Amino acid sequence: MSLRALSEAIAGVLGLLQELAMILLFVLWDGDAHRTMIDNVVRCDRPLELAQSLLTPAIPLQKRNGGVMMTINYTTESEKSWYKSPAIVAAVSASAIAFGAFLYPEFATQPIVHYRADDNSLSADRYNLQRQTHCQLSSQHYKPGDTAVSIPFADRAVVTQPVSIFNSLTLMGECRKNARSITNQKPGTPLIPLLERAKVAIQQQHQTNKNPAILTILANAFEPRQGERAIDFSRVKALVDDIEKEGVVISFIVPSGQLYENLTEELSGKASVCALDEGQDENSVRRSMTACIDSAFDKARKLATKSN
Repeated sequence: MSLRALSEAIAGVLGLLQELAMILLFVLWDGDAHRTMIDNVVRCDRPLELAQSLLTPAIPLQKRNGGVMMTINYTTESEKSWYKSPAIVAAVSASAIAFGAFLYPEFATQPIVHYRADDNSLSADRYNLQRQTHCQLSSQHYKPGDTAVSIPFADRAVVTQPVSIFNSLTLMGECRKNARSITNQKPGTPLIPLLERAKVAIQQQHQTNKNPAILTILANAFEPRQGERAIDFSRVKALVDDIEKEGVVISFIVPSGQLYENLTEELSGKASVCALDEGQDENSVRRSMTACIDSAFDKARKLATKSN
């Protein structure tokens, strides 16, 4: 869902609420009530006192000549029996049904857990826009009941506390914090330790939350730490298989090049891989991520909740 579509949806809900409020106001003070008040104004020769009585309707008005007491009664028969009017009942019912139909998909959709892993290494220092877009595109898919977990990584991965999602705006403020949240303690950005840490976090979360999950990984590059070998893709595939058995859809978003080609070839049929635009044009960056993020959320929503 784009920001424009989200704004239109919110405007639609507000308009519906306004319409419902107007209907209720009409119900509580209909045309007959207006006519009663107008008639009283016409008959009264002291409009100032009548205006004061509107603020304190329990105090009667007393004419100067003759001391005749005049009490204005604003209650009409139609006000007492508004609920007997088929037209009003139908209007209120239609508004309630329309409002419920709008909200039903939001609350009836299969909840998911989203693990958003962002490269925070020194080589990804310029990725502020990419990290922000990753967060924003993900947030646009969130529904009530979802859970979001951020995993910034560099030479190590740090798992943050889960955030319960109320609507797609829950993390919009967080998305603006696009600078690196951790820094390298030593050189290297290894892939296998990231997957191992994500696997543990997913297994822990699934002890209490059995919903399907998504792991989207935004990375500039994966480099071994000092003394470690290059990426062992047999181990990577084994970890991806283990994670997928937990009901998790995995997507990699990396720049085109050797890493992109290796991931595409080695993880074919296991994980989706998108070529990341590393520039500073927001539309181009957004387009480069959209396919992977949209596909991951669509697949996860169709998965059944794990029963064990």
